[in-house]
Amino acid sequence: MSTDLITGSFVALITPMNEDGTIDFEGFRTLIQFHAENGTSAILFMGSTGEVSMLSPEERHAIVRETMKMRTGKMHFYYGCTGTTTEGTIGYVKQAAAEGADGAIIAAPAYICASNASRSASTTPRRGSAPTSRPRTCCASPSIRALPC
Repeated sequence: MSTDLITGSFVALITPMNEDGTIDFEGFRTLIQFHAENGTSAILFMGSTGEVSMLSPEERHAIVRETMKMRTGKMHFYYGCTGTTTEGTIGYVKQAAAEGADGAIIAAPAYICASNASRSASTTPRRGSAPTSRPRTCCASPSIRALPC
């Protein structure tokens, strides 16, 4: 992976999708060409624009493999490699490196809330429990809005 200092525009791309929910690789080609023609220094695939968490591991691997084939010129290609496990994250980084990526971006793991049914079951007052005046919340993280249970 590259150790070059990036200057200029570093753009996080969306993941283009076809009507049937498959990855639109021609859409990726169009986006890459647009950014190459307009002087973008680096692009980030599968960043935190939202859809990456809905992709299967196979789709994520295909995005790295296929977009690296579209690389032309000197624009840097970075890939979001955060997985749901340490092992998964390491696997994504290794694949990106093997395919020739310039770098990997790893975010802190997502804070995953329980399902509505689980939250309801765990917060329903039980016979004999002391009443409380403070609201019960889940996902109480400084970076995430607390959700009422």
